[in-house]
Order: sequence, then structure tokens, then C-alpha cells
Amino acid sequence: MKIFRLLFLLLLPICSHAQSFDSVKVLGIHPAVGKLITADEKVKYKLFPEYKDSTFESARVLKYNDSLFVLCVRSINGTELTKDIGTDQLDKLYYAVEELEKQKKPREDYVMSDEEKRETERRRSRNNNSEFWWNFLAQMTILTFETLIAFAFIN
Repeated sequence: MKIFRLLFLLLLPICSHAQSFDSVKVLGIHPAVGKLITADEKVKYKLFPEYKDSTFESARVLKYNDSLFVLCVRSINGTELTKDIGTDQLDKLYYAVEELEKQKKPREDYVMSDEEKRETERRRSRNNNSEFWWNFLAQMTILTFETLIAFAFIN
């Protein structure tokens, strides 16, 4: 019986890792809008006309897999409405925002120098590496505690 408990505790992190929430991703419909669409952006880009401007708080597009996208709209009173959305509708949203962005007066964009690009890439790489090691350390800590608990049950 103790061996079964030990096996259960050792296999528990594998099960919890397999059911991670990484499979659901929040998509941005356009770089100008971002991942969370606010009420101001809804009005500015004329998005989601089927929802009233007065009750709209925010919206997100969730990607569950390659073919399933869900629009989550939150109202000011806290209710959340969900609706399946197809890739053709996502394309329409993107191009609607793109057209309004093109109509804006072109501005002088800041161009990064090669050195600034390299420094930005170095920072991004450092952040990715540190995130990996923090996650690794957290998993190892959990695994160590589970092992200690398993040995406590055995003895």
C-alpha cells in the first residue's frame, strides 16, 4: 500500500502538468487594439455592433485550438457573454481596425538603431531564460516536497 501512495505522489506532478491552462490563449485581433478590447477601443474602431456601447466593459478572443475561437464579452454589471467566432469574423475585425488605422495621419515613427535592437533582444532573451529557470525551480521544489511527504508516509 505504501508503494502505491509513493507512486501516486511521484506521478502527481506529471498529471498536473498535462492539464495546464497553457492550451487556452488570449489573441489580439490587431496590434493597435491589443489582447483586451476596452469600451473606448470598441467605439473608436466600431467593433462588435451587436453589443451596446453603454453596457460594454471589455472583450477578449480566446483560442482553444486551431479551429475553436471564443469571444468573451464582459458587461459593466459583471456578466460575461461568450460566443463562438470563426476565422472569417476575426479577419473582418482585423481589417476593420486596419482600415481605420490607415486613415490616420501618418506620423514620424521612431526607428531603432541596430544597437538598440540588439539590446532589446538581449533583454528579451534574459527574461525568457529567467522565466524558464524560475519555472524549473518551482517544479523541482514541488517535486522535492512531494518526495518528502511520500517518505513520511512510508516511514
